[in-house]
Amino acid sequence: MSIKTSTLARPRLGPASHIGLGCLFAAAGLLAGSQMASTTTRPIAVLAAAALVYLAFFLWQPTVAILGYIALRPLVDAFVFQSYHGFTLGVLWGIGMVVSASLFLVMESADRVHRMRVAAVPIAFLFILAVLTFTRPEFPTAVSDWTKVASWILVLLVCERIASDRAGQLRCWWAGIVMACVLVVAVGIMIVQHRYGSTFYADALSQITGEPPHPLSLTAVLLLPLALSGALVVGRRRLSLSIAAGLLAAIILSYVRTAYIGGFLVLGALVAVAVRGRGRASAFAIAAVLGLGVAVYAMWGRISARFSDLTLLADSGAARAGAGSGRIGIWRAALNGSFDTVQHAIIGRGRWDAEQLMIKAIGSHVGAHNDLLDYLLVGGVVLGIAWLVMLAWMIATPLHVLRDRRQSSDAKAFAGLMLGGAAAFVLMSMVNAIAPYQASIAAGLLLGLTRGVMVTPGETFLDPDSCRPGSATALTHPALDAKGGLAEQLVHQSSDVV
Repeated sequence: MSIKTSTLARPRLGPASHIGLGCLFAAAGLLAGSQMASTTTRPIAVLAAAALVYLAFFLWQPTVAILGYIALRPLVDAFVFQSYHGFTLGVLWGIGMVVSASLFLVMESADRVHRMRVAAVPIAFLFILAVLTFTRPEFPTAVSDWTKVASWILVLLVCERIASDRAGQLRCWWAGIVMACVLVVAVGIMIVQHRYGSTFYADALSQITGEPPHPLSLTAVLLLPLALSGALVVGRRRLSLSIAAGLLAAIILSYVRTAYIGGFLVLGALVAVAVRGRGRASAFAIAAVLGLGVAVYAMWGRISARFSDLTLLADSGAARAGAGSGRIGIWRAALNGSFDTVQHAIIGRGRWDAEQLMIKAIGSHVGAHNDLLDYLLVGGVVLGIAWLVMLAWMIATPLHVLRDRRQSSDAKAFAGLMLGGAAAFVLMSMVNAIAPYQASIAAGLLLGLTRGVMVTPGETFLDPDSCRPGSATALTHPALDAKGGLAEQLVHQSSDVV
């Protein structure tokens, strides 16, 4: 079977190399000059030098550069509110991500040998969001909101392009593993600085202080399927198990209820996949769930306190509105504001008016805590339906792999775990909101890789004779194979050859 050779990993030669070399010289000059610069301009010089070094690396090795840039996002989250001349690290990273991804896609569109296909649904959603927000008051606010969503959708498109062959899929998987390692380090930094988990929910877990643990904990949920897939089907068991344990610790120690629910969904997908496989796979899933159960039991006092206000759902009036950190009251205000007039019901209020309405109704600057309600408020039924289509498209990606008879059992097991991640994204979108937040970057990586697997049946990085010798693991899942164990036979044949 002939496998096309990926051109994505090849260094860009010619003029690009000359430009990159010039960037390195310029960066060296900026760093030297920063030693004599004032305290006001020194951070600008250092950031400019870092950007030039990244640009040089990007021109030489675009795939590795952009995947590395994506993987470093959790470290930015640990210091996301630190700012330089009015720009936070999160905003600066987001600007760099949009520019890098756009440049990458433009460069790849010039490839005449391997044509680039761009998914229509996410592009259509970005277009509708722009039309319904850019034309309303407070254009800068609308652009900022749009850029946050565009960053993770562009990550999805970039990773889908990179994952168009086996080698690229393996690079995307490793990018997710590196991102998970960086996240565990970032969580450790926040714990040491008393800015994570129980220290965030001070005074009997009721008053909010410090920076929120939500971005990192929700990111951990979405990276968990990639780590579990490494232990189950990719073949990197020890490394993947260690990282999965670190991600589960980040979720548990965050005390973020939405992360707990999303994590249980991912573990449910693991159990559903593993119980249909061999004995070792089932034992792995059971051990993971039991280990999590022991950890939850040991910390049950604090965890139960985080869910205690849900008992207010049984009350009425103002008490009921306060359930779930006030979500019931927030959702009620968002729904009332979305359908108070016909115009608002169809095309919404725009970003600025929506924020002002929530401030007036709730008394503070707070989002709808639900992406669907937020988009109904901002763009009416038109934008709300567009978001529902986007969510359905995300769920359909791993389902397509599961239903494809050409896919191997390992590829289907991988897709089952990715389906758990996509389902967790949908649920977290409905109970907390996630679309405009940093955690969606991990969703873009996860779905981009899954779409790469979807379009390469029988030639994925999970199949025999892949780019990494021995990547076909002994943990096969013949029950998931629609061809009655053909993938299992191929794995045994590959093992004999090796």
